[in-house]
Amino acid sequence: MIAQTVLDLRTDPIDLVLCLSNEGKMSRILNKYKLPIPLVSACPDSKVIKQLNLLNGIIAIKVPRFDSKVLGADHLIKILLKTYKEILHCEVGHLIIVVWSDHEGTEHEHHSYTFARIKE
Repeated sequence: MIAQTVLDLRTDPIDLVLCLSNEGKMSRILNKYKLPIPLVSACPDSKVIKQLNLLNGIIAIKVPRFDSKVLGADHLIKILLKTYKEILHCEVGHLIIVVWSDHEGTEHEHHSYTFARIKE
């Protein structure tokens, strides 16, 4: 699994997993592994957010619908970290892994990740 592998290989401790997911699929997959750090799911669908919030271990927040190729994942990550800093329990210096899916639920689905360090 991508998240557990990255957690095992990192020398710096990761403080949070932020999952960008339109349908909640990636969040459910990551939650299955019961990671030892908080898992926050950013999702545009209110129905999916309600379902995710019922699962133990996921904090789901509503965001505008996104396409990482159109908006740019880096831009969305900056907005989320700035807007939801308190909800995400982020402090300066924290290291976050951000995981997202493109074309979720189709045969062209693929997953990506990046790291972000809280700067301000």
